[in-house]
Amino acid sequence: MALHNDLGHYGELLACNYLMEKGYTILARNLINDHAPELDIVAEYHGLVVFVEVKTRAYEDRSTGLAAVDRDKQRRIVAAAERFLHEGYRDAPVRFDVITIVGTKDPYTLTHYRHAFTAEEVQAHFSYKGAICR
Repeated sequence: MALHNDLGHYGELLACNYLMEKGYTILARNLINDHAPELDIVAEYHGLVVFVEVKTRAYEDRSTGLAAVDRDKQRRIVAAAERFLHEGYRDAPVRFDVITIVGTKDPYTLTHYRHAFTAEEVQAHFSYKGAICR
């Protein structure tokens, strides 16, 4: 496996542990659905279905993990989330978060961006109305 894949899996493990410590229930990890892009983490938190994109960097640089979740990446996440919701969480409220991790060992920096983007913002940008916009 490539080094960047190892780093990504490491970051996702740290993010899952962090979320579980905060009271989230992990519903799925690395979910690929009907050739849709991968959803890094799908969790439940107080009745919300939370889709979490995890970006891990070995070191701090000018391009932050949050910046890597651009509108096109957000569009793909929203599309994959719609497929997930269609399979059993149709009426659940949703939230889209991003977790960034900088560092390859402890101490590392983990930042949780709650409500990093909304389906409505993404769909308005692409003039598209999907199932999540109710």
